[in-house]
Amino acid sequence: MKTLLLAPIAILLVSCTQSDQERANQKAREAEREIKQKAEQASQEIKRDAEKAKREIEPKVEKATRELKEESNRAVKKIKDSTNHARRDTTTEKRTSEQ
Repeated sequence: MKTLLLAPIAILLVSCTQSDQERANQKAREAEREIKQKAEQASQEIKRDAEKAKREIEPKVEKATRELKEESNRAVKKIKDSTNHARRDTTTEKRTSEQ
């Protein structure tokens, strides 16, 4: 069975001339160059798209970060104000009860 499968391959190899093999090798090199070129082009396109996305997204992220900081500062101030108000109430109640 293996002999039957290998026979056509052997015939093809024997029937290939040196120039046929050189042409096949040349076509393989050309295909390799083309694949590398297309891969490089795709890589460059991905880089351009990533940079464009970064330029578009970065200001939005900065704005959101700024808004979060501001909101956080307002919340901290509100908590401090509430705590200070509660302390004043407690101090006032102590003074009133002492008198």
